[in-house]
Amino acid sequence: MYAEFTSDRARLLESATTGPCAWRPEFLAHFHTEEARLRALAEHFAWLASLEHASVASFARFSLQLLALGAPAALLAEAQRAALDEVEHARICYEIASQLAGEALGPDRLPAATAPLSAALPAIVEALVREGCVGETLGAAEAREMARASTQPALRRAFTTIADDEERHAALSWRA
Repeated sequence: MYAEFTSDRARLLESATTGPCAWRPEFLAHFHTEEARLRALAEHFAWLASLEHASVASFARFSLQLLALGAPAALLAEAQRAALDEVEHARICYEIASQLAGEALGPDRLPAATAPLSAALPAIVEALVREGCVGETLGAAEAREMARASTQPALRRAFTTIADDEERHAALSWRA
């Protein structure tokens, strides 16, 4: 699938201005040169990638909290699968950002991953609602729109996969 991503940054920009970001025309309206647009799009996809990367830690924390609460094995397994999905989402978004930026981009350290773990039910529920129910639902909606608007088949498939996964993650969060 990834071999289909174009290495021609101008072609990717053309697709992005008519595809994934076209539903937010104000996003690109402020940039008057192709290079500025590429930079803005690269920053946007790097930001999306960082959110996906942070979701890996969120689902890891959630898995530990499920263990602390004695949750059923099926729920724990779903949380573990979701964390692995998020690794792939981050990789895809960093790949897109890297192609737009013309240089390799990737995650840095994630200090929040070492934050203290709370097993208090109110804290677990608050994080679950904020990160899972709301965050994953919004992520699914954005990825679904990016897939719908994309003119490149490889991008459309990648965003459809992300949207499907994020919808499943949101449903897991609501069930939990």
